[in-house]
Amino acid sequence: MNKEERIAKIYQTCKEHDKVNVDFLVQITGFSPATIRRDLQTMEDSKLIRRLRGSVILHENQLVEENLASRQLLLSKEKTLIARYAASLIENQDFIYLDAGSTVSKMIPYITAKSIHIMTQSITNILELSKKDIQIYTAGGNFKTQNDIILGNETIERVKQMTFSKCFIGANGIHEFSGFTTADDLEGTLKKTVIEHSVIPIILTDSTKVHILNPMKFADLDQVTLITDYLVPDFDYSLIKEVISVTPEGIRQYRFGKQIV
Repeated sequence: MNKEERIAKIYQTCKEHDKVNVDFLVQITGFSPATIRRDLQTMEDSKLIRRLRGSVILHENQLVEENLASRQLLLSKEKTLIARYAASLIENQDFIYLDAGSTVSKMIPYITAKSIHIMTQSITNILELSKKDIQIYTAGGNFKTQNDIILGNETIERVKQMTFSKCFIGANGIHEFSGFTTADDLEGTLKKTVIEHSVIPIILTDSTKVHILNPMKFADLDQVTLITDYLVPDFDYSLIKEVISVTPEGIRQYRFGKQIV
């Protein structure tokens, strides 16, 4: 078990228990208290956990996903700005993949490029795209009502046969330690496969997802372009290949932390 595997194990243990201590983590990992304490320091520095009076608990940032549904309306303006800019990147004759994320779905009213083809597994996206003069593709799978997505192993195999000009993907979490993550294994596999088969992979997400870690990693930070709203001061954006910050104040573009626009 290497350091990354230990940290993943510790993180999962903290999710399953309200509080744990070093002795318990030593027992389940088989490593020394000194090693576990070093891992905990790394995790605390990365805002994965907090240490309180000899106990270890998840950092409050890791619990924010439970409240996102109630915060959708507050984030509507930010999501719309991100989506509108992302839609402007679609060029005539592109073959695009649109993910099922809420910010990605907001792109559709702003798409103006001509002679484009779009693949999506989202029922919401399909219904909205059907109102426009756009060729729509979808792969097989089972409809998952909780995710509004058609998804199965056959979906993954079909996507492996494709090459997209650009893909626009949502993320549930961005973390310096783990990259871009989501909660569902199969959906994460789909995101990962789409990114690997895209010339320009683009992730859309607002700043509330920063410092959040989910079980399924689907992309490294240096693998994609991130379009977001405000930049969080304590996050190292230089780890990301390209970052585009879209706010009411303007648009700023960075490559590995160096501002170019």
